[in-house]
Amino acid sequence: MRGGLFPVVCAAAIAIDATTAQEYIIIIHQAAYNPDLAQHESLLHSDQARHHGVKVNDLPDCYVDGYGNPGLQNLQIEDHTIPLCHDGTKCFIKIREPTTTEWNTHVLLELTSPEPWGISTAQPRRTLRDHSFSPAKLLEWKRRLGNVPDPVVLHTLENSTQFVDSVEAETRSTPRRHYICRLPMLRPRRLNEGFLTDPFFPDTTSVRGYNVAQMFRGDKSGYLFAEFTKGKGYAPCTLQNFIRTVGAPAYIGTDNALEETGGEWGAICRTTCIAQRTGETEQQNQNKVERTIQDIKRKTKLIIDMNNAPTKFWCYAVAYAVELSNHTAAKRIGWKTPYELHFGDTPDISVFRFTFWEQIYYHDPHARFPNPNLLPGRFLGIARTTGDAFTFYIYTEKTQGRNVVLARSVIRKRHETDPGTAQDYSPPAVEEEFADSNANNEVTSVSGTLEEDAGAGMIELTKSNIISDIMKLTRHDNSNTDPEIMSERDKAIQRILDTNPEEIILGNRLATYEGTEETTGDHIWHLEDGTYAHIPTEELYNHMCTDTHVDEIGEFIEHKISTVTGKLYVLTRWDTGNSSLIEASMLQKDEPYRLATFIRNNPVERSRNGYWNKWALSTIASISKATRRLRNMYEPVENEASGDILYRKSRRILRRTAKHKNNQP
Repeated sequence: MRGGLFPVVCAAAIAIDATTAQEYIIIIHQAAYNPDLAQHESLLHSDQARHHGVKVNDLPDCYVDGYGNPGLQNLQIEDHTIPLCHDGTKCFIKIREPTTTEWNTHVLLELTSPEPWGISTAQPRRTLRDHSFSPAKLLEWKRRLGNVPDPVVLHTLENSTQFVDSVEAETRSTPRRHYICRLPMLRPRRLNEGFLTDPFFPDTTSVRGYNVAQMFRGDKSGYLFAEFTKGKGYAPCTLQNFIRTVGAPAYIGTDNALEETGGEWGAICRTTCIAQRTGETEQQNQNKVERTIQDIKRKTKLIIDMNNAPTKFWCYAVAYAVELSNHTAAKRIGWKTPYELHFGDTPDISVFRFTFWEQIYYHDPHARFPNPNLLPGRFLGIARTTGDAFTFYIYTEKTQGRNVVLARSVIRKRHETDPGTAQDYSPPAVEEEFADSNANNEVTSVSGTLEEDAGAGMIELTKSNIISDIMKLTRHDNSNTDPEIMSERDKAIQRILDTNPEEIILGNRLATYEGTEETTGDHIWHLEDGTYAHIPTEELYNHMCTDTHVDEIGEFIEHKISTVTGKLYVLTRWDTGNSSLIEASMLQKDEPYRLATFIRNNPVERSRNGYWNKWALSTIASISKATRRLRNMYEPVENEASGDILYRKSRRILRRTAKHKNNQP
């Protein structure tokens, strides 16, 4: 039966009972009339007959139902039963045209209702688009396309899509604004080929936390696109990224996995008008991307092994292997690249300047003088969506701090024979920095190395060497002019100076180290009041190693902020009468309420939103709230009637206890 638009009529025919030769006239309302003389069959919707009260038993008697009973294979209309015939593929009734006499002698049976059926309840069916164009439609499109010739209009319509017949603004009598995208199917670029997709699951989590790689392959061109996720449940997101980056394919082919057929995946395909195709179960050969995944895995493993790259960078290696595959000519497509066959333009491969995990130098625009601005790193791939065409992903190789992946456009190869490479571009392995640490006025070393254990060992070694040098200087006679002794003394002083202590506390004042006086060898300290103090090495060493006694804090006198480090110090008077500077961070833990009250009465910053002002306000509020709650629970209350002293918390506990005792049997 050929499709088309048919008029709805009321029809009648003689139904013949093949078992008893009994004949009935059956009447079918709301039937579609096909005037084609070659058509010898009519179709009856069983639900339309059931809606009219007819019992349709269309299970053939050669089959059994769920209870083991054979099918009835008949139509039951009121008190009449019409057997159905079965030819192995369908159930049917033998009919013929009734005569005038038979209209008056035979029983009339209605199979369907004369009322319209299925208009309000039936769901519209998806039908194939009618590719024929009426003369009126061709004339309308001719006017829209600038009155081009009719053959041009016809070929244009055949080689383009017309997803939108009308928009809401053209059909509403009262126009209104719209706030969301009305035509999502027209936003992505429409591709001229279908794509096949399937995921694969590496055994190692990548450096970016990915565990799945979703591969897309063009059916004709072989163009590849890889998207990475943390799990297979993110498959719809990979399809969205593919449509956004590459375009909407003519169709998308997958296996029968639920995350790649229905749900959100199917909703995306319906929204963007992408046809879905699936292969047979256990027939992986029907999906061309399966073989492509094997090739990409082999290329990725080869790239990692040949360049001694860590396996955790497999996501970048897969992306780089996809780039190489898309820009490499293949014999099966006439020695063209998949990129050219898919997009139609000739690709430029001059961007492939480095190999994966190759040693490179990258430019650091934030380098401070005199530090080098060319730092070592490793090449990871091409950054297609960042910067210009020559922007690449690189992995830093820092000796301090955490290594990260950056996008840089100014990079060059790194050779072992580069002049002064190790001296000019490699930062020192360890940078020691000395800063104020605690109330005992000790100087501790802070290391910034990556390896914590090795850094701690270097700190202890540096501290012991400094103390050893200071003790040697205290034992040496400054009047001794022996060249060897003088040279050893100068080296020890230089090692002390190389540690570069920023500042220490001398009594109740901050002092910054300036250098050593050449004539006497005393150390010059710049005090906070602008004066300079000359301290011999022995006195400085004794000051650093002075034992401190546990004293009680009497009061806070004033606060000072270091102009070198920006730390807050509080001038504290002890119960012994002495005074000294203490770091405010130490007092935060030992005397939070006293320090907060002192800062509230003597603000540190001009802004109320400053760190110390906000800390003092929140600390006082928290402690006051906790104190108020404790007072409300445990403060004694006098009973006016009896004069007894009661406690709120205790009274509540006693009342509940007495109640429980009274309820006991």
